[in-house]
Amino acid sequence: MFERFFLAFSQVPEARWSGLRAELTATALLRVEDLPGFNTPYLKLHPTLAEAAAPDTGDAELVGRFIGCYLWVGGMIDGLLRGSQPAAGMALMGLEQSNLRRAMSFACDRGRHREGGALANTLGVYLQTAGRLRERDRLTAWVRDRMPLDRLDGATCAAILDHAWTLLTQGQAREALEAVQDLERRLEAGGLEAGDQAFQLALTRNYRGRILLNGGRPDLALEPLGQAIAAYRVLGDDQRDNLSAALGDLANALMALGRYDQALAASDEGLAINRALGRDQAVAVGLGRTAAILMGTGRPTTGSARCRLATCSASRRRTSAAWTRPRPGIARPWTWPGG
Repeated sequence: MFERFFLAFSQVPEARWSGLRAELTATALLRVEDLPGFNTPYLKLHPTLAEAAAPDTGDAELVGRFIGCYLWVGGMIDGLLRGSQPAAGMALMGLEQSNLRRAMSFACDRGRHREGGALANTLGVYLQTAGRLRERDRLTAWVRDRMPLDRLDGATCAAILDHAWTLLTQGQAREALEAVQDLERRLEAGGLEAGDQAFQLALTRNYRGRILLNGGRPDLALEPLGQAIAAYRVLGDDQRDNLSAALGDLANALMALGRYDQALAASDEGLAINRALGRDQAVAVGLGRTAAILMGTGRPTTGSARCRLATCSASRRRTSAAWTRPRPGIARPWTWPGG
């Protein structure tokens, strides 16, 4: 655990911690490491001390503090993974993954589905980016089994959509589509008990369009993707990342249908949004898409296409579908102490 996170969770005053740290280090119960790229030391506890320092699962306040701390850490990791420093996000998650998983389990076991879902989403992005797809699928199933599927809120919707996407990646396109359509019908009937109805409908339609596109029906994908894009525009700046992802899906569908001019317009709009947001990995994916569209028009040797292809060839190897995955928008209601 990083020292900054430990102090936030333990609430040990820094002045007192300084003396404790020196004593624990001297007795080999604690090893303090300064890792490249991080501005807070990493603490490695001796196994006996680590067991004693683990949160008491019977202490609701302590467990709540642990969940809150790692919601903040998860938000930091999510921002790094989706932004301009994905390598830092992967490194941070690699060191804090066990604590994040523990916080997720604590949250789900106590019926705090919103917090558990938020942590699971960050873990899912990390696993997909790392290429650990079977682990991601197991995580998706684990979360879905712990959600009250008869009651719709943001966390339950996210679990259903993630499960549907897993079905698609496992070759069960029909089952994936049925799951999303069932959720869409429930939302249209006013079944959402907590959360933003317009946003959840937009996200569900975004997934329906994406599933149809990847299931070989780009023609049928156009309508739900258009509905999602229109809704994201109405919802405002907070949904620009989801808007860019939906525009990318629309561009792919239009390209598959041979409608290259419309595909290029959608791709370029999404690319401009990702550049403004500083989402470098998503920009790389967009450059590759735009290059493919230009090649499809019969203009592969234009200066614009050559530039995009050169940039894409250097960066696309490090990209993943995770970067353009729609964001479920599960809130993290915890603020770092002091700011």
